[in-house]
Amino acid sequence: MKPSMEQRNISSSSQRSDAKLTQDFIAIYFFCGLIGFLAVLSNSLVLFLIKKHVFLRTATNLCLASLACSDLLAGLLTIPLVITCSESYRFAVCLAMELTQRIIALSTILHLLVVACERYFNICKPMSFPNFRRKGRVLGILAGVWCFSMAASLIQLSWIIPTQNKFTSEQLKTTVIIYDIVWVFVFVLVPFPTIIAFHLSTFLVLKRQVRNIAKLYTQVERKNQFNKTKRERKAIFIYGAMLVTFAISWFSYIFSALAEDFGSKVNISTELATFLALLRYSASVINPLLYTFLKGDFKKAIAKTFFVRGRKSINKSKSHYSNITHV
Repeated sequence: MKPSMEQRNISSSSQRSDAKLTQDFIAIYFFCGLIGFLAVLSNSLVLFLIKKHVFLRTATNLCLASLACSDLLAGLLTIPLVITCSESYRFAVCLAMELTQRIIALSTILHLLVVACERYFNICKPMSFPNFRRKGRVLGILAGVWCFSMAASLIQLSWIIPTQNKFTSEQLKTTVIIYDIVWVFVFVLVPFPTIIAFHLSTFLVLKRQVRNIAKLYTQVERKNQFNKTKRERKAIFIYGAMLVTFAISWFSYIFSALAEDFGSKVNISTELATFLALLRYSASVINPLLYTFLKGDFKKAIAKTFFVRGRKSINKSKSHYSNITHV
């Protein structure tokens, strides 16, 4: 029996739909792979610069190096897990993807909190907390950030893994809801306004310092102090931009997960969901670009590493060639 015209049209339409869906997934995977590659490249550059140049190893930049490790983890691990989970739907892979996303989200906001605290105590309370800027103290705090981020995320395994799950379905649902509420409010909503308050206080102190500089210092001293204050205000802008990037990138993921726990289905288009996912992973590229190309010390390190050395190499080659031609 030959298929009818309607059946042939349905089959043709289905094939076109499947082909379009395949093309969409290929495009999404391509952009995810590109973001992952750029995240690895940019954050590796940050770590390389800090390792190479001693003047970059300040307390603030050690925090940024630790944050770069978190963003590097997103490019090396999380994005490949997202692609693999989307293709295989294997429980272990998707669970690993979810856990690494939680670790990265929590470590990012805590790193931004540590940076905000460091800038606040350095500028607003320099005499009250002199030990806060010691590298050993900062490294200990950063180690605590990583341990806390992993512990707060991996604790979910105690009720997620089927072999260890001793809860009924109702108890499991209640446990997940309580965990997500605590995770959102304690680990996200509390640090977020705290960071804003620290940066705002620091900005106001710098503004007051500008007025005092104009009154108390000579013209030469005034210029030096103004430049220092300008750098600090620019740093606040950079960290504020990183905070905004975190909010735009991660808040949709965090609150949609909480809404699903309460049984509220978040109805958004596939295109919007894809855009938000790509934006979330793009934060791992945006962060290092912000402080690498906007912070003065990183710009100086890039110039010394790539451009000054390049000019010296070119001049050396020209000199060598000139000596040969004169022989």
